[in-house]
Amino acid sequence: MVNRANDPDGAIKPNVAGLLDEALSMGIILKSENIIKTSVVEMIVPQNFPKALLEQLVSKPTKDQLRHLWRVRELSRWLSKEYQQWLHGESIIEGDEYGEWIDLFVSADRILRFAYPFEGCIWGVKGCNKSSPIKYAPVLCGGCQEIFTGGQDDKETSHSKKKVRQH
Repeated sequence: MVNRANDPDGAIKPNVAGLLDEALSMGIILKSENIIKTSVVEMIVPQNFPKALLEQLVSKPTKDQLRHLWRVRELSRWLSKEYQQWLHGESIIEGDEYGEWIDLFVSADRILRFAYPFEGCIWGVKGCNKSSPIKYAPVLCGGCQEIFTGGQDDKETSHSKKKVRQH
């Protein structure tokens, strides 16, 4: 975490994933009525929460970046669980719709990276696969994709490529 006293002009960017993890571990609760359809995220702060950390959490642009990061993480979590259920025939979405949900995740991840200059994995040093509830991420965030592709930006996601069978 960045100590603002040592960085009065804001030259050092805080590690937002680490800041979010620290806040969550200290009792901050983030929730949304519908994470897919709304950008409204409520932050519930415990009574004895450290004032300095709270000031970091609610400062612009950190506040918006944290909320969007949390939404992308929740979508990643949901996709992992839904993927596991889909493999067992218990999913609430049809197999052909799954690609649309992955596209939604990819779009949300790109917004996080371009609108709020976010770098690295949405889960921090753990990475997408280790942070997934099923220990496998059906889609990687932009930070993890960059590691696997060596920084080359592939504009197509693997599920959007159509395979054509020749007869």
